[in-house]
Amino acid sequence: MILDAMSLRRRVLGRLNTVPMIDRHVYVARHGPARGLKRQGGMGWLPSFLPRMHEWEAEEAFLAALEWRGLTVYDVGGDQGLFTLFFADRVGEAGHVIVIEPNPRSCLRIEQNVRLNDFRNVSIVPVGLADRSTRLQFAFPSSEPARGSAVPAVADRIKFEGKATLCEIEVNALDDEIKRSALPPPHFIKMDVEGMEYPALQGMRMTLREHRPRLSIEIHGLGVEQKIANVRQVVAFMEEMDYRLWHIESAQTIESSNAVSAMEGHLYCEPR
Repeated sequence: MILDAMSLRRRVLGRLNTVPMIDRHVYVARHGPARGLKRQGGMGWLPSFLPRMHEWEAEEAFLAALEWRGLTVYDVGGDQGLFTLFFADRVGEAGHVIVIEPNPRSCLRIEQNVRLNDFRNVSIVPVGLADRSTRLQFAFPSSEPARGSAVPAVADRIKFEGKATLCEIEVNALDDEIKRSALPPPHFIKMDVEGMEYPALQGMRMTLREHRPRLSIEIHGLGVEQKIANVRQVVAFMEEMDYRLWHIESAQTIESSNAVSAMEGHLYCEPR
């Protein structure tokens, strides 16, 4: 299997992050969304002048320019909690961060990082989002929990790569989870759900109609064709919900007619 440069880099970094000395290291992050905050594990201790190790620089810069004080933010797909820390710091004591993360290993790391910073405004909901309540098989590379997915084709690819960790997760529609867990309605939703974007959005129709949160959605898909299909579905759905869309990386306005332009990167969605 031929790997692109980004996939190869992620695999190398993933293996490095499993080295106990690195995984247990607690430090103040020097770059990334958690810059200036304490975190455990990862490469955030490297000097900030070195080339960045992740692909969310544009999203990070875009989000940093927005006003957050006092908002309720949903971090859907929290991974290690780096954006969770960013949001918790920015919304302040009057705000609230709801982390929705189905991976048990990731939930533990999020809890550790939140505790290190003594944030009291973060709640963790250990479920995935979909269009209905069910249980799904979840697979992730043992060295890269962030790549975990419950999309069957993606999970099969992860298992094919070898050294995969499998578990069963609960998924729910956000509309129903808000009622079940008595969650405050969101002002902003950040989504990074590894291919589950469209079913997750379908499960929050009522939330989008009644509360009109803004969203940042990372587009995923197994291969170019699936990414194209995914971004077209997402854009059409958000237009149906009466939202305006921009591609964060290029600042281009996105509509159904040019949805393919946003197949890589992040969509920013704002209610009309």
